[in-house]
Amino acid sequence: MSNVNRDPPSQNSHLRSLQILRLVAATSVVLAHTESNLNFGGLGVDIFFVLSGFVIALVISSKKSPTSFAISRFSRIVPIYWLLTTLLLILILTAPQLVHESTVSNANATNYFKSLFFIPYYGAAGITPIVTQGWTLNYEMLFYLLVWISLLFSKHPLTLASSLLVALYCISSFAGDMRVAGEFFGSQLIFEFILGAIAFKLYQSSLLKRIHSLILFSVAVASYVFMAYIESRGLAQSKLLFFGFPSFLLVLCFVGLEDRLSKTSNSIVMSTLVSMGDASYSTYLTHWYVVVACRKILCERFGLYEFYSPIGVVLTVSACLLIGQITYKWADKPMNTGVKKFLTRKFLKPTPS
Repeated sequence: MSNVNRDPPSQNSHLRSLQILRLVAATSVVLAHTESNLNFGGLGVDIFFVLSGFVIALVISSKKSPTSFAISRFSRIVPIYWLLTTLLLILILTAPQLVHESTVSNANATNYFKSLFFIPYYGAAGITPIVTQGWTLNYEMLFYLLVWISLLFSKHPLTLASSLLVALYCISSFAGDMRVAGEFFGSQLIFEFILGAIAFKLYQSSLLKRIHSLILFSVAVASYVFMAYIESRGLAQSKLLFFGFPSFLLVLCFVGLEDRLSKTSNSIVMSTLVSMGDASYSTYLTHWYVVVACRKILCERFGLYEFYSPIGVVLTVSACLLIGQITYKWADKPMNTGVKKFLTRKFLKPTPS
């Protein structure tokens, strides 16, 4: 991690600013599901989507082959998601009282395989797979698929992938009786991937270096506070306008602070934040079930703390972050590494020396 800021942008896919923002996004989503009086946190999904567009633009700027890109995305997203989906199904079949009622009602063989292969379908809580948070992965995998296709057929894959996203959005209005397709492809969320790609292009330029760090930090904070206020008050009239563009500004300003973050003197704090950001995907996938477990077991059954109190919210969020770290270290990271090595050996020919 010490030399991350020395790498050229096209080679650096582990910017500290991105990892810290992942932590912010994951913690926000966790906060939303604790049902606290703050009444915000869903904005974390929008931050994640813009971040994803930025990261994919960063990854393909290093001229990855379509196969290499597919392997990296598959190994990053799929193994832990498939494992958690399978474990959750087993839990539903053996101890349904420990799982949220809407999740239990979704559990059947058809929905299990749809969940595994990122096929959107209507469940009790809307277009959600068995692992409820996986609904965002349906969009992520759609974006990755379009980028992979674009890498195969175009010298400008981001442009083509963005055009395909826009085309799908436009076509969705003609979905007719295909309600799932109309709602899924007709979401403004898909434009947030494009905003992330645009943020990367601006990051590559010298624009951000001309702006003082205090201004970048202030705009980043203001963007988050704006989204939190809009969400808590239920004022959003447009997902893209009230959450997409502020998330774009947040991501853009935060990566503009990369040099300052990399040079910070408190390396212990920085390393901890980056490490927690590394585990954000695991935290995102596991947190809902940790929240339910805290409420049903620790609070309702054993009365260890008041779930909805401020201290209770802090304890629940802390538990989610801790389980996310454990899941990342002992399951997500090893599986990611192992699957990536296997697929690389299987599908990528060694480069001649």
